[in-house]
Amino acid sequence: MIKKKYNKAFFQPFTVIFTVALLLLLMSCLQKSTEEPAGIRILVNQTGYYPEAVKYALAAKGADGIIFTVVSEEDNKPALKVRSTSTTHWDAAREDYSLIDFSELKKPGRYRIVSASGTESYPFEISDNLYQKPAIMLQRSFYYQRVGQDITKEFGGEWSWKAGHLQDSNSILHESTGKTGKIKSPGGWYDAGDYGKYMVNSGITVGTLLAFYELYPDFFGDNLNLPESGNSKSDLLDEIKYNMDWMLTMQDKDGGVFFKLSGLTWPGMILPANDTQDRYIIGKSTTSALNLAATAAMAGRIYKDYDSAYADRCLNAAQAAWKWAIDNPKVGNPDTSISGSGPYDDNSFDDEFVWAAAELYITTGSDEYIKTLKDNSYFVRIQGSQWWREVSNFAVFSLVFHNAKLPDNMAESAKESLISAADGLLLELYDSPGRVPMGLSQFAWGSHGTVGNKGIIIAYAHKLTGDKKYHDALIEIGDYLNGRNATGYTCATGLGSNPPMNPHHRPSEGGGFANPVPGLVVGGPNSRMEDGMDYPHQEPARCYIDKMKSYASNEPAINQNASVGFVFAYLAALEK
Repeated sequence: MIKKKYNKAFFQPFTVIFTVALLLLLMSCLQKSTEEPAGIRILVNQTGYYPEAVKYALAAKGADGIIFTVVSEEDNKPALKVRSTSTTHWDAAREDYSLIDFSELKKPGRYRIVSASGTESYPFEISDNLYQKPAIMLQRSFYYQRVGQDITKEFGGEWSWKAGHLQDSNSILHESTGKTGKIKSPGGWYDAGDYGKYMVNSGITVGTLLAFYELYPDFFGDNLNLPESGNSKSDLLDEIKYNMDWMLTMQDKDGGVFFKLSGLTWPGMILPANDTQDRYIIGKSTTSALNLAATAAMAGRIYKDYDSAYADRCLNAAQAAWKWAIDNPKVGNPDTSISGSGPYDDNSFDDEFVWAAAELYITTGSDEYIKTLKDNSYFVRIQGSQWWREVSNFAVFSLVFHNAKLPDNMAESAKESLISAADGLLLELYDSPGRVPMGLSQFAWGSHGTVGNKGIIIAYAHKLTGDKKYHDALIEIGDYLNGRNATGYTCATGLGSNPPMNPHHRPSEGGGFANPVPGLVVGGPNSRMEDGMDYPHQEPARCYIDKMKSYASNEPAINQNASVGFVFAYLAALEK
């Protein structure tokens, strides 16, 4: 066999060319990975970070290996240099995100993060006490939503106005009620940026606030600077009572509950007292009856020490509303042509029955409510994230927290579903380049409230287990809501360095104030853009505009305030 000989000299030039090309390619890749992209944004929690906790910022349009400097605001000197890592494309924002981990920095102080090109983040603090003030600010915002009461400088500061909608004491019974005449239905909270009052959204709001009270009854003391402050009772319960009092007025003599109270047309961006149109009580629904049954049942046990006679009144109202709902199990929201209020349409009632049954069972101990829980056992477990249209999660929270004795291992199953749901949210959070447990479709109406409601699930998992992983995740929920998100805005007026300044909120706009009413949680990114505004970004996680006319992304609502406020207050309650 004859072996062929190869001419090595012939191949040497090709070897050199190949080697040089490979080196150039490697150098190009290295340069690309460490080169700062144009238009980079450094996203931080504008409130701050705990000294001993993880501290993550995000670099939008970032790349691995970029050097960032954490600079002290006190002396403008570098405190730490770190390299970004873990660059991943975030579909919800349609851009790359890199992680900036500066957990090594533990010294308390005020800082900002600066890139090599000079791009800066908003400032933030490192402190053991971060959420006390935000929690109080969000809770105090309910005072500004009070109907029929002067908002005075003594309690409202620079935001004050005359009482509005005193005509609610002569509310007209709309034809949808099947009745004529007028009834008294004063007080309560304005639901959102408009002047309507709605039972179903009051239900989830009051339920959320009472749920927090049961976890930490001493967190909000008698010191929120409310008209009731100084009565030696919880200001949180004082504020909730202001709205619960109104909810009780919406109950008819037969136990049924009217759906909402509003004018027939949307008012302009005016102060409450300037909206002088007639106000109407709209017909009953199964959902409104069950929302009262659930929240009044909670009040029936929670207000025992506050005012036992009031607690009894609430429980009696809850039981009457329950009986009406049992006899009228499928009465949908009234279908009217009124343009001056929202529909809050919901024709699925199992979740409301389960929530009401759970709260009545816990408060009374009566087995008559067990049958509803057994017949609807599917709902005695976590169902996504709670919302005004889906409230059965509150049954799980209460049953698990109170260690209620239920048949067929129902309580244990509820607990397991809660832990499983929380673990699933942690996986979503850590799998997301934006470090938030939100899918593409969830950047919709009230997305800030959705994030808050997911945080509540995680908070209950932490309360039940004490596992640090849930606390860590809840901290990152707080990071998102405080500005470490694709928009760069915080979730609430008056919060951080870049808060919403132009909310769709009639008192803020109509009062001509230099700044909007503080502590209002606006809707947040909403890829559906129902308001028809020209959004600068239409990527789901960035689909937000700080314009007054953007009711789809920039309107506050009491249920959003309740869920985000729960998260902030829970974190604050764990602070040293």
